Amino acid sequence: MTAFPVSPPGRVRHLVYLAALATTAACHGWLVWMFAAAALSGEAEPLRVLRSGLMILLVPFAPALFLLAAACWLARSGRPAPAMLQLLALANAGWSVLLTSALVSQ
Repeated sequence: MTAFPVSPPGRVRHLVYLAALATTAACHGWLVWMFAAAALSGEAEPLRVLRSGLMILLVPFAPALFLLAAACWLARSGRPAPAMLQLLALANAGWSVLLTSALVSQ
């Protein structure tokens, strides 16, 4: 008996999982780039951008960073991702898109 059920290696499920991870990574990269560009261009005070950027990026996105790290570790070790991790990746991609769009619309 295993701790997490491992999903069968379906092509569609695997593509959805990889797309969810790529979406999460793209949202993180874009937000980091936006905060860095704002700080470097002088649009905002660097310390204020750094403080608010760390709070905005690290607090809500810390679980996403953990999820990406776990997915990379599983990929490197050659093990299939558990079904729960795949569902979390899909939900996390939706959360990342919603949070990114909310931050951009401000």
